[in-house]
Amino acid sequence: MVDLRGALLAALLVGACGTEAPPWVEVDAAGIDPGPVCVSGRYWSQGDRGSNHMHPGRDCIGCHTATQHGPRFTVAGTLYNAGHEVDECLGYDSDVQAGQSAEVELTDATGQRFFVIANRVGNFYTTYPLRFPLRRVRVFSPGGQVIEMNTPAPHGDCNACHTRFGTITQSGESPGRVIVPR
Repeated sequence: MVDLRGALLAALLVGACGTEAPPWVEVDAAGIDPGPVCVSGRYWSQGDRGSNHMHPGRDCIGCHTATQHGPRFTVAGTLYNAGHEVDECLGYDSDVQAGQSAEVELTDATGQRFFVIANRVGNFYTTYPLRFPLRRVRVFSPGGQVIEMNTPAPHGDCNACHTRFGTITQSGESPGRVIVPR
């Protein structure tokens, strides 16, 4: 029997950001089952009606650019509770009024730091003119725990690479969703 694992891995490595994994993938690079997960148990159901809660997990900047509708974000994405949550699942509930907000810290190519607060479905975004690549991207939980991206972010379209299955690009590996540390 011929071992096709090497050829399959090579084919997966060639994929671009935002491409979902093929249906025959059973585990991710860390050996975690990427089966359908939605920790909140709630999904976006309002279609393309403009809202800051719309389409959690989807490629925000790619969609806004392709459709020429909505704000021109410089950075946008979704914070989740788990690494392999499905598109349209409402992500981390960042309740600002209750003091439960999660924040994303961005440090741009000039060293300027900027903070973005995630909303009630985990979406975060800004139109502030940041310079790329982003030197540092960190997520802060309400309790002060921190998780940091290991490589500079070449662009601000977070969900393009941080998909349910994750991606591997020239910039590095995105093992799955951007999560709020516990």
